[in-house]
Amino acid sequence: MASGQRHAEIMYEQERSLTIGDLFAADEKGKTPRIAVLLGAAGIGKTLTAKKIMVDWAAGKLYNEKFDYVFYINCREVNFDTEQGSVADLMLRNCPDRHAPIEAMLGNPERLLFIIDGFDELRFSLAQPEESLCSDPWEKKPMEIVLSSLVWKKVLEKCSLLITTRPAAVEELGQCLHNERYAEILGFSETERREYFDKYFGDKGKARKALNFVKANEMLFTMCFVPIVCWIV
Repeated sequence: MASGQRHAEIMYEQERSLTIGDLFAADEKGKTPRIAVLLGAAGIGKTLTAKKIMVDWAAGKLYNEKFDYVFYINCREVNFDTEQGSVADLMLRNCPDRHAPIEAMLGNPERLLFIIDGFDELRFSLAQPEESLCSDPWEKKPMEIVLSSLVWKKVLEKCSLLITTRPAAVEELGQCLHNERYAEILGFSETERREYFDKYFGDKGKARKALNFVKANEMLFTMCFVPIVCWIV
């Protein structure tokens, strides 16, 4: 309840909201971040947002002026990758075209975006000894070294990173980053909860009846600011 009430206060008080398209836009000082961190509680929609970015980029609706290639890296899957590899291998593994022009891609790192989804799920630390990190995208290392080198910007320094994480891991992640931009997915406002019920049921009468049932339980309605809870309910 306390979390939900705080969420309501933030939604009411927020002065500035970001769209996904703004994550890599220049700030008021004209500086464009190369690293964006997307925060959010469990079930709030971080992975869905990350995948939606991929879909919109592929459809030509997002970031096409900025990035020629976008790679999605799932941290949960990285945990089970026990083979040594390079950044180039990591790119190929997360590319539908096994014959992609990797050399050309690596030649323009400023046109690359890596989406690293679920930092908080990594089973290893990115605080690796600096001498063990790699600067050559073709050098084969254990995957924890490869990912650490990418996040620390020891390799492909000019590429862009979008990292999703739960708030509990932000402090640990922040120790690896420089000049990053933070944004938080806040979930549904009260109005958006009503909209979700309307769209889910399709019938306004059924939607209103279900919503009134949920609103009768203050705790349940409060919890519905998390989209996955809305779906479960």
